[in-house]
Amino acid sequence: MSKKRDHVLEIIYINYAIIKERIYPICMLILSLIGVHQFYEKILNIGFSLLCLLIIGCSILLWYHKIFSFDKHKIVITEGVFAKKYHEIPINRVKSIWISDSLLKRLVGVSNFNIELVGGDEISFVLTNKEIVRIKNTFFPSYDLVQPKKSQQRLSFFQGLLLATTDWKLFLASLSITMILVNFSLKLASFWVDEWNKDAGQMGFKEAFQTIKELSWQDILPLVWIFFAFAILAIFILAIYMMITYWNFHSENAGRYIHISYGLLNKKSDQIPLHEVRSVQILQPVIFQLFGYAQIRVDVIGNDGSILLCPIIKQQRVAAFIQQQLPVFQVESIQERAKASVLPDYLLNAIWFPTVVCCGLAYIHPYFLYGLWLLIFYLYVGYMRWKHAGLMVDEKCIRHSGYYWLEAFHMITLVPYIQHTAVGQSFFTRGRNVASYEYSVYAEDGDESYSCYGVDAQYRESFLNIAQNND
Repeated sequence: MSKKRDHVLEIIYINYAIIKERIYPICMLILSLIGVHQFYEKILNIGFSLLCLLIIGCSILLWYHKIFSFDKHKIVITEGVFAKKYHEIPINRVKSIWISDSLLKRLVGVSNFNIELVGGDEISFVLTNKEIVRIKNTFFPSYDLVQPKKSQQRLSFFQGLLLATTDWKLFLASLSITMILVNFSLKLASFWVDEWNKDAGQMGFKEAFQTIKELSWQDILPLVWIFFAFAILAIFILAIYMMITYWNFHSENAGRYIHISYGLLNKKSDQIPLHEVRSVQILQPVIFQLFGYAQIRVDVIGNDGSILLCPIIKQQRVAAFIQQQLPVFQVESIQERAKASVLPDYLLNAIWFPTVVCCGLAYIHPYFLYGLWLLIFYLYVGYMRWKHAGLMVDEKCIRHSGYYWLEAFHMITLVPYIQHTAVGQSFFTRGRNVASYEYSVYAEDGDESYSCYGVDAQYRESFLNIAQNND
């Protein structure tokens, strides 16, 4: 096949991604720190414009010098402007293919043709839909690009709100937006704070903080309300973003693969080989637990990190959903829980480090002793870790439950993917007839290890024999 380049429309997405994700946040952060003095603002605007022109020029060069071709045996990719890179990928190293697109690309008949390799790496080409069909039929006849059916139940605003408040990356983005809006609100403060009438429009956070210390509570209270109002507004915007991101989310068992599709403006499609799923994770952040929701992820051989199987689902529907998508995995309640005698161990393990830190900092200033109030939170975390700790083993899988800070999890791992198991007992645990169970699974970047402390020691023999029986 003749040499090709990505569709010219891809230049728009390259520039948009770089400017939005890197340049614009940095400029807004600088602007929020130094204030909006006209001199600095003009310099930032000029620098931002020149940088955008530079990025656009570089992106055109990068697009032009990315050349690829397909044949019956390999995929050849050449990219780079000054330093050329040459990739030659055998066709037999391709594990799966799928397509994704966006609203703009759908309007012009263009999609992303994504290829996943056996080692977990992914490459993407932007082609017209006709070219994708021709390449698929010519070089990947055994792969199926069937589009899953649309979901009949769309993500509600409340579900989007739950997702927005549990993603730490989105939380940081929300915090950044809020800080920028608060900086803008400082200028509005001049309408009711006389001391700021002259300089409020040129203040950064440092100068504003020095001024706030001199104000009375009656002057600060309106700013507090503005801060929380903008914070809530940012979270609501994120909820809408989550609804658009997971628009028409659908997961379908298609025999050898699980087909996943979702998205409105940026539509994505993926397929997960059933025979390569090694474990299933049922996650419940603390806010999900309050309203009876859960999130489902799967771990696949060759992938670095877990893959989202369902972003949010009612807890009572989890077992039926997993049974439909992954029949080999059975969701059962774990009976072997951590004993009550190890509860003090969990509590002590949670509070000893923050206690030492607060007491050590108290030598610098006695006010740090107020940090000991945080021990209430750490005691809660320790209690939840003990409450959710559990382990159950049979001839097919290991079921393990636990608690990571503010998120409970239930993990089901198939026995063939267990690399080794271990059981530990100390002088203190032996007298209480409990043990610490550890196991590791095969992973892309080495072994992944998990442990469960305080379960009855009577399961040690059957647990140690899992890896041996697997051989």
